[in-house]
Amino acid sequence: MGPLQTRLVSDMKDAMRSGMKDRLTLIRLLINDLKNGAEGKDDGLSEEQEIAILRGAEKQRRESIEQAEEAGRADIADNERAELAMIEEYLPNLMGEAEIEEKAAAIIAELGITEAKQKGLFMREWMSRYRANSDGKTVQKVLSRLLG
Repeated sequence: MGPLQTRLVSDMKDAMRSGMKDRLTLIRLLINDLKNGAEGKDDGLSEEQEIAILRGAEKQRRESIEQAEEAGRADIADNERAELAMIEEYLPNLMGEAEIEEKAAAIIAELGITEAKQKGLFMREWMSRYRANSDGKTVQKVLSRLLG
C-alpha cells in the first residue's frame, strides 16, 4: 500500500467515525481506483502512480462540472466541485505556467529539440519527470509557444 492509499484508509476511518457520508463515499471510490490500478502489480503502486490515478479522478470531476454547467444542472456541478476539492487535498500543487515554461525550456535544450514535430520526444521526457505535478493542457500550451 502506497502513502496516498495509507492516508486515504486513515481518512476513511475518520470519516466513518464522524459520520461524514459524502467524504466517506468519495474516499472509498478513490481507494477502489487505487486498488484497481494496482491489480496485477506485485509490488503495488509507486507514489507517482497513485498521484496519476488521483489526477484522473480530478480530471473526471472537472469534465463533469463543465458538462453539468452546460446542461444547466448547478446541483450536480456543486456536488462535483465538492468532490474535486476533497480530491485536491490529496494531490501536490500543480506547477504554474512560468515554472512549466522554465522546466520545458530546460528539457528542450537538453534534448536538442528544435521543431514542433519533435513534441512526442519532449512529452515522453516531460511525463517521465513531471506527470504528477503538471497539467497536460498547460504543458501543451507552453510547448506550442516555445516551439512555434
